[in-house]
Formats: sequence, C-alpha cells, structure tokens
Amino acid sequence: MPGTQTPPSPRRAFTPAELFQGLQELDKRLYRQFGNVPKVKIVVAGGFVVCSRWCTRPTTRGCDYIRPKAPAPPDFKWTMWQMSLCIAHQWNWTTDWFSDKFSMFLPEDENEEPSQKFLDECIQQGAIVFDGQVLQAFAVKWEWALASTIDRVYDEEVRAPSHCLQDGVFFLRELILRRSGKPIKWIEFRKLCSAYYDIHPLHLAEAARYLAIAYEKQFGTVAILIS
Repeated sequence: MPGTQTPPSPRRAFTPAELFQGLQELDKRLYRQFGNVPKVKIVVAGGFVVCSRWCTRPTTRGCDYIRPKAPAPPDFKWTMWQMSLCIAHQWNWTTDWFSDKFSMFLPEDENEEPSQKFLDECIQQGAIVFDGQVLQAFAVKWEWALASTIDRVYDEEVRAPSHCLQDGVFFLRELILRRSGKPIKWIEFRKLCSAYYDIHPLHLAEAARYLAIAYEKQFGTVAILIS
C-alpha cells in the first residue's frame, strides 16, 4: 500500500549489556510466572560467554544455552521458550537470540543425547555468568570451548573466521588460571582437544602455535610448551 513502511529487520547482533538485559527480562518474567522456586541451572556457550566475561568483541549473535535434566516447575522449558520469543517480538530481536541449538555439538551419551555427565561437569566448574532470581547460567567447560573453537576454524563446512581463534586465547587463560599459572605441555594440549573433536594433527599444531604466541603477547606468560 502507498505510504506503508516496511518494518525494520530483527536485530541479529547484540552487545553483552543488551543480552544481559534480555536475560534479566526473561528471568523477571519467569519469576512472575513461577515465583520463588529453586534456581534452574542452564549451561551457556558461544559468543555470549566470550563477550560478557572478557569483553573481547563488541557484539555477538545471541546466547546459546542448554538446560541439564533436573527438577523444574511444570512446563518450564516450554514457558521459557515462549517468553524468549515474546521478548524477541517486543524488542524486534531475532527469535534465536536465546537458542538451544548448540546442544547438537555437545558430547553425547549412549542414547545420542547431550551427555548429562558433561553438563554436570560444566556446572561443577562453577563459572557463573548470570545469576537471576530463577535462572542461573554457567559457562560451558573451558576444555570443550577451546577445542570447539579450534574445530570450527578448521572445519571446511563451518569455516569460522580465523579471528575466532582469539576467543581460544581467553578459554586457554581460564585453563591456565585453574592450573595456578602452570603452562600446558603440547601432548596434554593435544589430548585435551582430541577428547572432544577429531582435529587434524597439523591443524591442531598450527592452532597451538598461534594460541601460544597470542597468549604470551596478551598476558606476558607462557601458556603452551610446544617443544
């Protein structure tokens, strides 16, 4: 119709502050719906973890999450999904700003479902990135995050930009801090990454050299003992 304006396309990139605002709004709505219930734990990954924890880049495409199997109020999963869609509609955000699609990349159990043992280990790691009245979000295991980043860069189907390896520097930082600053030997680094992904040895070696150089430049200490 003449004079009709095309609505703006939904937002697909968000600052850490905007995503925190989205999570806070989602948490507020869940609290209004379910009241004072035991906190529901979720595991988060991807750009949201990198951006919110270290501010390595100004924007990311959303918050990837998975909820481990655990007691929760009736219809919680469906209600949380509906509320995230409602927020997307009201704020003109893309509907996958809060998405559980990354679960397909996680370690699986014998039934080819995301491993609950792995998710429990993520929670036991204890890296809380969001703590609301209902939702409590924990970062995915740093080992998996590092291996996944390397795999995505060298996977011919994914072809993640090489600068994503910079994210790996900060996942590596978390591992080094957990080891009280002790660097990782090459053989240990290779074993750590191979536990989750079948990365070609030459690609893994190339990534290790990049990470070692970038880490020392960023933090002034050695992270990986290559030789």
